[in-house]
Amino acid sequence: MVSHSLSLEATYVPHLRNQFAQGRAILFTGAGFSRDAINVKGTRLPSSDELTRELWKICYRDEEFDASTQLQDIYEAALQIARRDTERLMAESLTVDGSRNPGHYAELLSFPWNRIYTLNVDDLIEKTLSEIGGSRSAKSISATTDRISELDERRLCTIHLNGSLRDLPDKVTFGRGQYAIRRSGDPFYETLRHDLLFQPVVFIGTNLEEGPMWQHLAIRDATGGPAAQGLRPRSYLVAPVLNRSKEALLSKYKIVWLQMTTADFATSILSRLGDAKVEGNRLLNLKGTELDRGAPRIQIISEIPEGSPEPTEYLLGAEPTWPDAKHGRIAQRVCLTEIREQVKSLLAASIVRKFLIVTGTAGVGKSSAMMATALQLDADGISTGWVDCTSFFEPAELRHALARYPSLRVLFFGDADIFEKRISRMVRDSLERNPRLAVVCECRSARVERIVDRLELRDIEPIEYTVPYLVDSDIDAILAVLSQERRLGALKGMTEDQQRRVFRAEAGRQMLVAMYKATHGVDFREKAVDELRELEPTHRFLYAIVCVANAYRFNLYKDEIGIAFGDDIALWPSALDLLARRKLLLTGPDDSFKARHREIAQFIYSEVKTTGVISDVIRGLVKIAATKTGPNLSRQSRPMKLLRTFISHRLIKRDVGAEVGREIYGQFEAFLEWDHHYWLHRGALELESGNLGPAENFLLQARAIEPTDVFVDNEIAYLNLRKANQRPNDVGSDSLLRESFATLEAVVGRRPDQRAHAYHIMGREGLQWSRHAIMPIRDRQVFLEMLLQKVQEAMPDDVESMLFSLENDLRRELLSLAVT
Repeated sequence: MVSHSLSLEATYVPHLRNQFAQGRAILFTGAGFSRDAINVKGTRLPSSDELTRELWKICYRDEEFDASTQLQDIYEAALQIARRDTERLMAESLTVDGSRNPGHYAELLSFPWNRIYTLNVDDLIEKTLSEIGGSRSAKSISATTDRISELDERRLCTIHLNGSLRDLPDKVTFGRGQYAIRRSGDPFYETLRHDLLFQPVVFIGTNLEEGPMWQHLAIRDATGGPAAQGLRPRSYLVAPVLNRSKEALLSKYKIVWLQMTTADFATSILSRLGDAKVEGNRLLNLKGTELDRGAPRIQIISEIPEGSPEPTEYLLGAEPTWPDAKHGRIAQRVCLTEIREQVKSLLAASIVRKFLIVTGTAGVGKSSAMMATALQLDADGISTGWVDCTSFFEPAELRHALARYPSLRVLFFGDADIFEKRISRMVRDSLERNPRLAVVCECRSARVERIVDRLELRDIEPIEYTVPYLVDSDIDAILAVLSQERRLGALKGMTEDQQRRVFRAEAGRQMLVAMYKATHGVDFREKAVDELRELEPTHRFLYAIVCVANAYRFNLYKDEIGIAFGDDIALWPSALDLLARRKLLLTGPDDSFKARHREIAQFIYSEVKTTGVISDVIRGLVKIAATKTGPNLSRQSRPMKLLRTFISHRLIKRDVGAEVGREIYGQFEAFLEWDHHYWLHRGALELESGNLGPAENFLLQARAIEPTDVFVDNEIAYLNLRKANQRPNDVGSDSLLRESFATLEAVVGRRPDQRAHAYHIMGREGLQWSRHAIMPIRDRQVFLEMLLQKVQEAMPDDVESMLFSLENDLRRELLSLAVT
């Protein structure tokens, strides 16, 4: 499979340029890589065969060399017979004289490698990196003696899979079957495995006759079947010659053979990619220096771990995860190709002034389609990022995160409706920072208007793609994956036609529901609710609190669940473990818990709102947030966002009512007296309940803590309008009304996204004023016409339809005055 010049110039060189510019490429070196280096003895580094012969002389000086001798065997024998001589030979033979290295090593190692793996024990790479003195600091790691925690993404790490010079004589290995890194479950092995599967790798210094090297390559074919193999990024093998049997297998592993030496590769290809070298090194340095694990980050698809290949609960109705996508458990539906074409059409534009919204009903397969598309784009060599709904980005944080990845070409927002109107600002900021970026947002069909703010987007056009219900080819693809993963369930034993008929009977439903009912024989929602009802009280509370938190995109950690439950340590841990063992709750590697699917979380949330459990659940969630927050904590931290979500007066009034809400607010006053949001929402609850005295007290406390908060201004204006309407003809009521209107106008000026809410307050309270205040009919008409104009201005922003009935009321009021 020798690549001809046309493919090299048209495909492979541009692909390498792109991968280096993104800082993605991995270097993997075998024994032949070091052959041109000079050691401290002044000779070339020995080959495996030459080193074996030298060790033979130490052991059996005058005996004829046995060509069947293995390096590992003779090395171990030499250590026993002449340990000191063996140590000296190994150290002198494998210690490189960096000042005498050929120039192609410096050229090659100056490139922006994401990481380096080597099967070699010598210090060639370290010496060369030290000589060239790159701006990115280097670090040497031994897989036989160091811990995985030594890996540092801020630095260029070279991992010696078989040990390094400092591990001589006892912690290095040379045997084909004894490579320590190949132990399944070893953390270095898992890191290597991920990189070989999902990163572009350049292999240098092997003709693949080495057994271990070939087995490392074969990892690329060991997982996921044909669907997953198609997502492997292209890699390259640099070698002057190659065994024909090995050559024929390379395409299976998606590896291109570049028939050239290491020196040829450095001088004839890498020397032409100077622009990519500069950009890639700049990107990796920026990523290292600005690394901030406390702030939300864009997930780069190529860096997401592939996870365990073991089957998950996805095919049984759970939320799709990245391991499901990376191991080929997401069926290749027609919509995946259509979404990818939509994205590529955006990429083809010189300047992108559009963004894509992937919509559809709940459970139709939006998330899985988005994830599979992102992986395919990444496999195509297109730098792709992902913003998860649990990241809780603020617009300013996104701008900071985008600065780390200037070469990003596609950015996906999962569950974009969690950001509501802010997503429009984030889209505009993204395209202004990177005009060639393609942005893709996932959103339920019924919530599209919640995320599209025309004023914020300006000339940026949203394009909707609706994920369709299942078609016949989709059903066949899903059945193939279910069969591959041995998850056919109730479909097992049926003929293919019978399986299709069962699926078609449910295909008018969402993919999730259809797949669940076809494999389980029961309705998805009914099953979820029945599971809740069958639980004991302790298990029901734990299940409910995780599901309610998950409905708002929060996973809960084990210690947080303990905070919510209370002090009985003998009771809740065992109950929580039982829920996890029964797969009612899924656990993450960070010891967090979530529902199997966000649709299940929503079903359970709806169900517990009809019972008395919901008040304890809300109380528990507020307790978690109150316990974990404090006045010095960042407003953008997860505990603060959890607090803002569950002390919301709208949520509390809707879910538990004003009376229980007062109890909850009162219970946590000592914890939260420092927080102006606490007083704001407590005051807003009293205001909407008509208790203006307590409302004013609480809102003024909120203003005293945070005098510039726009939401506090909004609620105080609403409070003053309610006070004016209580006595519309008192002296000063008219001034109070005018001042409140001015405050609401100022709110709109500072926060245009609050226009619908502010003008709804103005219109509703103004209408009441017009009915009871003493004023001439003509003045009343002018006043109502002004209110109507404001309401109509805000109607395009109204996603809750609260202004439409108000508009009708104002029109009727004006009509009644005209008749009079």
